[in-house]
Amino acid sequence: MKLLLRRTYSTFINYVFVGVLCLLLSACSTEASDSLTATAPQPTQTATGASQALSAEDHYDRGSDYFTDGDYELAISEYSEAIKLDPEYVDAYYFRCVAYYETGEHDKAISDCAQAIKFKPDHAEAHRFRGHSYSAKGEHDLAIADFNEALRLEPDNAELFNARGWSYYNKRQYALALADYDRAIELDPDYALAYNNRGVVYFDTWDYDKALADYNQAIEIDAEFDWPYSNRGRVFLQKQEYDQAVKDFDAAIKLNPDFADAYNGRGAAYHKLGMHDRAIEDYSEAIRLNPNFDWAYNNRGYTYYDKGSYEQALDDYNRAIDLNPKFALAYYNRGLLHQISTPNTEGQRKAIEDYKMAFALTESATEGDDSYLNGLTAYKLKEFGEVPYTPTP
Repeated sequence: MKLLLRRTYSTFINYVFVGVLCLLLSACSTEASDSLTATAPQPTQTATGASQALSAEDHYDRGSDYFTDGDYELAISEYSEAIKLDPEYVDAYYFRCVAYYETGEHDKAISDCAQAIKFKPDHAEAHRFRGHSYSAKGEHDLAIADFNEALRLEPDNAELFNARGWSYYNKRQYALALADYDRAIELDPDYALAYNNRGVVYFDTWDYDKALADYNQAIEIDAEFDWPYSNRGRVFLQKQEYDQAVKDFDAAIKLNPDFADAYNGRGAAYHKLGMHDRAIEDYSEAIRLNPNFDWAYNNRGYTYYDKGSYEQALDDYNRAIDLNPKFALAYYNRGLLHQISTPNTEGQRKAIEDYKMAFALTESATEGDDSYLNGLTAYKLKEFGEVPYTPTP
């Protein structure tokens, strides 16, 4: 599973309005694949002859073979048989937990890791994977609690610091996230994923030079790791080096032809280069690869808006909001569309409603892109006399 990154915005300013385009991303709560490596289960080497009834250990060994081959459904079936025969089989619960995680069945993973912890309270890996499962569900406080316990048991585990850093990041607790990534890198200086993830925090707090340095380091460590190329492309977008951004997104797509986020990012670069049709092609490919990709719908909507294709833009913004009802930027962009394309009383009413929703969704933000978007939205509402707004000097 891949680390899905958060959003960034690029602003377009003229005499009449301010528009916001997301350059890349998706909110997500899953870790990158090489942060979720479970130690392969070891066979018990106590298998019985073929003519005898299979024991719990036999089913566990079969499950271990399937698990090692990546056949998680069959592994789950065998671990389940082992647990039927031995309801306190800790390793069977634990590896079934990991298999459920890999198949996206996070509630079942949480339940199985809880059983493993019940029978072996000091099972650090069970706490770790229960934490990953909570993180995948967006329950980051519970994830952090499990990572804390795992770190108490294994205080020098770089992967645990990386995992907890990702949960802190998702809670917008950037200082804590950076501290965890720093520690992960201190423990493992060749940890490409930790450099990548620390770069994401620097990017979201607008420290683009540090983000660029971390992505470069991640690529130097692991030239086959697709995410740092895509993330570095986002930095070049912000630095207005659009041709270089395209090259990095190309590299990410070459490494992973099904990389929806990279198509989304390259679409943003094409948009900035004025190549709107190619941008729409890339956003559409991102949506084909991930039909629930709310950011790609939002971005394609903005490109349609820039082309004057207002009906298609509205369809895409509506779809983005249907997929993510808390998508502040999509509300802002839809409000902008209503304000510009339908300059009558009904259009202005719809614009105000969307701006109010975007404002409410970002009101608590104190830093980063959400705080900036909140300021933009407050300014738009001020145009309609809806809220008092005094720009910061």
